[in-house]
Amino acid sequence: MLRTTCAALCLGLLASPAFAGNPKTPVVAAEPVLAPVAPAVDWTGFYIGAILGTGQSDTSLGASGIEVSHDHDTRGLFLGYRHDFGKLVLGGELALDHANVDTLGDTARYHLSAHAGYDLGRVLPYVSLGVAKLELPGGDETGHFFGLGADFKVSERVLVGIEARRTYFADDFLGFAGGDMEGETLMLRMAFRF
Repeated sequence: MLRTTCAALCLGLLASPAFAGNPKTPVVAAEPVLAPVAPAVDWTGFYIGAILGTGQSDTSLGASGIEVSHDHDTRGLFLGYRHDFGKLVLGGELALDHANVDTLGDTARYHLSAHAGYDLGRVLPYVSLGVAKLELPGGDETGHFFGLGADFKVSERVLVGIEARRTYFADDFLGFAGGDMEGETLMLRMAFRF
């Protein structure tokens, strides 16, 4: 009898670990996976670049009744600075371009403008307002312009963009009473930030 009791006790001890604890496997909470956050795009800084464009201008020589339309191609350089205030981006730009006008040949234009844009990440749509100076063989003319454009960040240092600009020269353009000139230009832009 003692043998049977010892044998039953030994079997009971050997079988007891199977009944101990929770029969279900424990559930371990997975560590939360954080989605990668895109780095914030900052438009603050100086930039320098080049433009190529094409357009048309309409000239009225006032009381003489002469009206002339010219096609023109432009090429030039620009230098600017922008400051990113979150969603609002403000800046200024100085540009020099040469326009090859059908009947006038090569003319120089200077532009000084203020820009206001809306930060959409890698894309910056903007408006520009400014003054323009046109150097012609018969003298210089000063006018104003406005434009709509957008720049795209190819990388942190390289920008490409497009701008449509409308320029007005008035106040007795070329010395003709009531003379004026209006021009539209579509420009492709490429710039490097530094």
